[in-house]
Amino acid sequence: LDFVCLQLEFVCLQLDLLSLQLDLVSLQLGFVCLQLEFACLQLDFVSPQLDYVCLQLDLMSLQLDLESLQLEFVCLQLEYFYLQLDFVCLQLEFVCLQLDLLSLQLDLVSLQLGFVCLQLEFACLQLDFVSPQLDYVCLQLDLMSLQLDLESLQLEFVCLQLEYFYLQLDFVCLQLDLISLMIHMNG
Repeated sequence: LDFVCLQLEFVCLQLDLLSLQLDLVSLQLGFVCLQLEFACLQLDFVSPQLDYVCLQLDLMSLQLDLESLQLEFVCLQLEYFYLQLDFVCLQLEFVCLQLDLLSLQLDLVSLQLGFVCLQLEFACLQLDFVSPQLDYVCLQLDLMSLQLDLESLQLEFVCLQLEYFYLQLDFVCLQLDLISLMIHMNG
């Protein structure tokens, strides 16, 4: 049970870690959205400049070069944003895998708890089976104690019979001595 409690605490810690990771992913998505909005604003800002450049190609060739560089930078930013989105998607997939793993761990803990409950029920059944046996042993011990008491009384009775027999022998010996004495006195 202590091991199961430790596993449950470990699962709770993992859930807290996943919650923090989800919060971090949410912040990253918000940041990505802001960057995408900024990129859209930049594109909206660049588009009129491109239209204006098309009308004044001869006069603003240097500006076209500068704006082309700006477009390349925006494209790089967009590629970077897409890479960030891919990374966020991978993180979300990893979170999903972690949640699946946690679900499997919870199922394992549930099975372990069920096994522990079965073991406890089996132990209770064993106790229920042992209890009548202990009662029977106690009754046998009580019966043996009564038998020993009876045998002790029988031995005491035999000792009393032996003492009575010895008293009878002493009385007979006294009678014989008295008869012998009377014979000697009469002789």
